[in-house]
Amino acid sequence: MGKIPRRQSREKVLQILYSLHFQNRDKKALPSYLKRYQESITPTLSQDSYALELLEGIIDNYEIIQKTITKYYQFVDELSFIDLAIIQIAIYEFMVSKSITASVAINEAVELSKIFSTEYSKKIINAVLDAVEKKVE
Repeated sequence: MGKIPRRQSREKVLQILYSLHFQNRDKKALPSYLKRYQESITPTLSQDSYALELLEGIIDNYEIIQKTITKYYQFVDELSFIDLAIIQIAIYEFMVSKSITASVAINEAVELSKIFSTEYSKKIINAVLDAVEKKVE
């Protein structure tokens, strides 16, 4: 099997995070919920090392990612689950793992929002991530 494109890995993780967010509507209880289901999800990603890295990284760093989002966007509770998951992926990639630059992570997040979210959400996602990027530099 060839190497899986990173965008495809992000899409998988986005769908998993969205599903878990949707199943557990209490955003404050989500970290423990994610931990509980991590073992059952991991085998489905065994062929996609980047997706597995993303998911495990987001779960392990959930609190810092959420604090960062809340710091730069006061209406975080109003974000849709899909938009929140897109932002979580991007922040993990450029702030926590530093696997890609902020500009690439923001571009990828905007591209995901074009596929999975709304035109308005794209603007919010871009603004939140841009604010985080400016403070992280």
